[in-house]
Amino acid sequence: MASIAAFDDVMEALEHESKSYEYFCKRIVSLLESNPQLDVEGLNCVHSIKARKKSRASIKDKIDRKANKGVVVTRENCFSEIEDFFGVRLLH
Repeated sequence: MASIAAFDDVMEALEHESKSYEYFCKRIVSLLESNPQLDVEGLNCVHSIKARKKSRASIKDKIDRKANKGVVVTRENCFSEIEDFFGVRLLH
């Protein structure tokens, strides 16, 4: 289990980049929503698009699961070890 200080350090690193990730997700959603190539014969091929940021509790759970497998998540490796901090889901 990750220490509180280590978890706070990882969260600080993730939150520091949060605005960039949020902007990127919003741009992806906007591009998908406004892409005329996804509208085929009057039927939009995309059912729904959602963007989300992983909650602190989910990040903590993920860090703990990785720790149980022997992987230590740190400030230095958190962006490669927590690859789903932000996500865009597209349903067809």
